[in-house]
Amino acid sequence: MDIYQRWKQTTIANKGLVFSGTLMAFGTLFYAGAAIVQVCIMKQSAHDVSLQTDKLIKASEAEAFAARKNAEAAAAFATSAEGINQQTAAAVAKLQNLATATKQAADTASDTLTKGSRPWIGITGIPVVESITPGQAKNTFTVNLTPVIRNYGSSPALLVTVTVVSDIIREGESSIKEHLQEISILEQHACQLASASLKREPAMTFTVRNGVTTQGQTTVPPMGLTVFPNEPAPYPLATDYTYRDATDLASNNLRLVGCAAYTDQFSTEKHPVIHHTLFCYHTPGALKDFTPQERLVPCLLSQNAD
Repeated sequence: MDIYQRWKQTTIANKGLVFSGTLMAFGTLFYAGAAIVQVCIMKQSAHDVSLQTDKLIKASEAEAFAARKNAEAAAAFATSAEGINQQTAAAVAKLQNLATATKQAADTASDTLTKGSRPWIGITGIPVVESITPGQAKNTFTVNLTPVIRNYGSSPALLVTVTVVSDIIREGESSIKEHLQEISILEQHACQLASASLKREPAMTFTVRNGVTTQGQTTVPPMGLTVFPNEPAPYPLATDYTYRDATDLASNNLRLVGCAAYTDQFSTEKHPVIHHTLFCYHTPGALKDFTPQERLVPCLLSQNAD
């Protein structure tokens, strides 16, 4: 009996088992093939991933190497820049020192030139008191004198103004410190009066027109003499003084403290320059015994100039 006849004699159930077994075999083979294919794909994918990972690692290493090189270059540049900064700072310091020294030298030269070229006002000889007259008020008198000023410098003295203030020397009434303070006050007062005429000052004006008085304001310009080098210039002065009583005149000396204020060609509106020369004289004895034209005595103080 051949295979075909056996198949025909086989029951339907056995035929079903054969068919189902055959299908299961083919299914198993299919799934086995699919698994093999999946494994191959997974291996290829793993290989590709490995290659990509190697490339990424190599790229990262290259970037890290480049970054390290850049960092080293930056560090080298920073070191170089620090050195350059230090050298630049040292050079700037040297230039600043040189500029300061140059300015100091220029200032010294300018100051020397100015002092050598500026005017110097002084008193020639000893002033002569021309008269001492009683004042209109009680216990007052007026001293008239004409000191002769001279410019001992090498350029003109401009706006020269001289003032004098008077005082009674009362021996034993004050300590040495108080006496020096009194002299200092006299010096300041005399120089303030003299310097005032060198400044522009506002002043009131009154204009009468058709019987109507109009008030206004103007500016008084600086006033004073111009004294050229080695030129003597008599300068009439007057000073008033109020004394206590006759005892003041009978027992005490008269002291005259004066100040000459002036400027020069080096003075500017931005940097005004006012020079001062102090002088001081007193009567040789009590004021009541002093006569006009008698020689005064120079004081030991208040004899300086700036």
